[in-house]
Amino acid sequence: PAALNNLTIGFISDIHLGMYLPSNFVKEAFEKLAAFKPDLLLLGGDYHWIPEKAVSKRIGPIRNEKYSALLDRMLADKIYEEIANFADLVSTRFGVYAVLGNHDRWIKPYACRRIFAEHGIKLLVNERNDIEFDGAALSIYGTDDYLNGVPRFTDYPKRAKNSFNILLTHNPDTVSDAYDIVRGNFDLTLSGHTHGGQMKLPAIGAITYNIRDRRFAEGLRREDSFAAITTRGLGVVELPWRINCRPEISLITLTRRV
Repeated sequence: PAALNNLTIGFISDIHLGMYLPSNFVKEAFEKLAAFKPDLLLLGGDYHWIPEKAVSKRIGPIRNEKYSALLDRMLADKIYEEIANFADLVSTRFGVYAVLGNHDRWIKPYACRRIFAEHGIKLLVNERNDIEFDGAALSIYGTDDYLNGVPRFTDYPKRAKNSFNILLTHNPDTVSDAYDIVRGNFDLTLSGHTHGGQMKLPAIGAITYNIRDRRFAEGLRREDSFAAITTRGLGVVELPWRINCRPEISLITLTRRV
């Protein structure tokens, strides 16, 4: 729609704030995005990493001492609160929307909803939000997590002449599993989860993307009538390093076809 031409969307996913990621690094990422003054901010899930596996504990240097109490499940509340405070740094016209990732589903998803709501962030779990602007509709449909939740398409927006429909889902395998629905009704899908592989070895590439359908492993891909973006995200899990795989925030500009 003409009314949405040049609309900008900030997108951050897989922050995994915790003992191995400095808070200042995450704050800087939000500040960089805020400088672009996006019209809309979308958060793609996996806001914390609280290691529970023995192999993940004390495997690397502690970069964030306040989150080094590994077994304290109250850490999730503190991390959700800090992420929400960082999101407050980004001033938008149309608000902030979020979905859950598998890590958020594991640990205190209801705390995530409560804390985000206190900051005006709308958490979408198989839910839809419509934004009316100058005769056009911008619809955002957010799903539950693919691995630990139950993603459903119950009230998703239908494609119409004067609308632009976004699917926000943590894991891009949701796109594959609902491919006919996505292809017929959504213009853009936004996902994370893969970390872009996180560790890419010379001549070998990524050890794993942790998804079934590698078409949507990383970056921008055009599929028939929609575009799919999978971000590398900010943080790390299991092993606290990135190799040949830079962290990423995304700024997306919608451009009208003429």
